[in-house]
Amino acid sequence: MPAAFLAVALAGGAAAALPDAPPGDAAATAKILTAPKNLPEGERSEKPNRALLEQPIVLAGAAILDLTDAEEDAFRNLHRMDRHAPLYLAHWLRDDGSGEPRHLGWMYCAVHIKMMKGQIANCFRDEDGDGRFDRDATFVGSAPIPGELRFEPIPPVPYHLAISRAAYPVNLKAAVGLMELRFTVDEASGRLHFAPRAVNVGFSATLDLEPAVEVDPKSLPTSVEVAGARLDLLRWDGQRLAYRIAAPMTSRPFQLEPGPGVRGFLIGHPKGWRMRIHDVALPAADPAASP
Repeated sequence: MPAAFLAVALAGGAAAALPDAPPGDAAATAKILTAPKNLPEGERSEKPNRALLEQPIVLAGAAILDLTDAEEDAFRNLHRMDRHAPLYLAHWLRDDGSGEPRHLGWMYCAVHIKMMKGQIANCFRDEDGDGRFDRDATFVGSAPIPGELRFEPIPPVPYHLAISRAAYPVNLKAAVGLMELRFTVDEASGRLHFAPRAVNVGFSATLDLEPAVEVDPKSLPTSVEVAGARLDLLRWDGQRLAYRIAAPMTSRPFQLEPGPGVRGFLIGHPKGWRMRIHDVALPAADPAASP
């Protein structure tokens, strides 16, 4: 199963829920932005609706089972998992009714297709942090999870985590999209509108994301923070913006999710989507491993 399809499948538990869906738990594949190897230095200038900064989106990591081939076959057969389905790092989220999903912890999820049910997610947790899976939960990955996700004990299974390399540029075949930072000009007010844009995500969708930042060009020079990036805005002559990049976009895991009342399908150029940055650190990984 391609990585991009897995990301859509698991994100569906949180992102594709209908507005009247009851509060409950969800799973979302962890995504991060690769860090620029070298930030562009010095003053730059750009026209509106062009990328000021871009960073590939990658899946954050995957668990590698420390088992022999025969042991891994037995483990996957026991849990009715596909032989080669990756166990991607995923958020365990809970909606308490406020509309703001809360990160409860990390889990590692694979998806397979089951006749008449659709996408089934197998998710595993290492609750005591000893490098062995000790709990599992199975649910329909393409539908909201009713209520709380319950993990059942399993015999311990050793694994290690491989975190994606945060070095830009990366092989774009390994990316699941591209995050751009762009600006436009409001014709009525003349204000500059800065926002992230996710390109080629899901089924080749383009998303103009919130939150955005508006700046009165009369206030320049000034600094702004958008999607974790810090920009020094120097001058605006009505045609081009002079700026410097002080810091890249966030290194924290994030989600792409529809706003209230928006149906969450990552196709075309849908409106009303936003970038939710989780203020949580990625779990520790084997420094020698990389998916």
